[in-house]
Amino acid sequence: MYFNFFFDCFLGMISCLIRLIKSYCITFLYLSRLDYSPFGRHFERFDPAFQSYVSFIHMECLHTHPVLIYFCSMIQQDLIKRNQYLRKSKRDLFYYTYRQRIIFRWWLLITLDRNRQLILMRKHRILSMNNSLKQHSNIHDHAITCTTLLLDSSF
Repeated sequence: MYFNFFFDCFLGMISCLIRLIKSYCITFLYLSRLDYSPFGRHFERFDPAFQSYVSFIHMECLHTHPVLIYFCSMIQQDLIKRNQYLRKSKRDLFYYTYRQRIIFRWWLLITLDRNRQLILMRKHRILSMNNSLKQHSNIHDHAITCTTLLLDSSF
């Protein structure tokens, strides 16, 4: 009976060492793979290398989106065109900005026509609704509303 106790302790220590050696070997083999977490599915968030890999994959997906790439190229072309006008003369720049303002108003009209609920979300509309709800209006609030109306109508 006492012999079995010591023998079982010895077998337990040997099996523990074998399991540790196997885990070190498997960890060494999978160490270079970042797409595989040695932890379980529920404990992947505790593996910083795996989290870095997953974050990199998400960022790569976001930055290679075709709509984003096209949008950035449009902005870049617009900036190049604006710099070309700026180099020529101030008069050309004025006509360019005037043309851009007309295009902006046209797109604003189309957007507001297609989405009528956005009209209520416009800045001057919200301010005028807030002021109409107040029974006692201050001169300061009136000045802010007039200023925002003037600024908003200049675009």
